[in-house]
Amino acid sequence: MIMVRKSNIKKVRLGQEKGFSLLEIVLAIFISLLIAVAALSLLNTSAIGNEDKQLVVEAETRTEEALSALSAVVTDLAEMESFTVLEDNVIRPLNCQPQSCDYVVFPETNESFRTSSAKGIPYGSPLPEGSEIRFIRRWRIQVVEGNYNLRRITVAVLKSEQDDKPIVLEETIVGVDR
Repeated sequence: MIMVRKSNIKKVRLGQEKGFSLLEIVLAIFISLLIAVAALSLLNTSAIGNEDKQLVVEAETRTEEALSALSAVVTDLAEMESFTVLEDNVIRPLNCQPQSCDYVVFPETNESFRTSSAKGIPYGSPLPEGSEIRFIRRWRIQVVEGNYNLRRITVAVLKSEQDDKPIVLEETIVGVDR
């Protein structure tokens, strides 16, 4: 004799369900949030990297301007030092004066691309109203050892006066006509 059990409970078939369960909805929302957070994190990292690159390019431009201006008038300038270079391009700031330092400022405080409107202001001068300091440029001029007709010009561009690691540190040697 074979016994057959009968039950009043209906069998649930997975293929015939309608809609999503609460667990599936919560899991989908959680995964979607993770993807959104990861995407925003990548965008933020990219934006920060872009801003740093723009800062370095702008600092290099300001360094080249200073080197060109100083090279043009090097015969009229005495030796001066507003910093010394230590190991790993770290500098030790010395006494900053108008003839050895300046500020690079933007006359307006809006956030548009302002490289062309930046200008140098002598160190210690009052800043124009509404302007902000973008960089501080320090330079030194030294006679090249063994050749009095050559000058070594070194320019450091810093974010602030307290920085000891310049954004850009460039050096050139210029001949002096006597």
